Amino acid sequence: MSSRGHASSRWRHQIRCKKTEKKVRDRQLSHELLDDIGAAAVAEVKPQTSWRAAKDFRLHIIATLAHRVVKQAMINAGGTIH
Repeated sequence: MSSRGHASSRWRHQIRCKKTEKKVRDRQLSHELLDDIGAAAVAEVKPQTSWRAAKDFRLHIIATLAHRVVKQAMINAGGTIH
């Protein structure tokens, strides 16, 4: 955190996976789709190993978070997963 109480913008990286969005659009949410979203996101990004984290770990985190975020968004919206 910076002295102003928020994370420095140089450390925040937002990634939008447009190919993944297109691939999963109009599909019914299911556990299989959540797995597909994670795999497609991993295929679309190119993280690098640094002293903070290895590339393989970063890819694992991307797949896990993509799965969790979409699942939680659907639950928050009152939807169900088939």
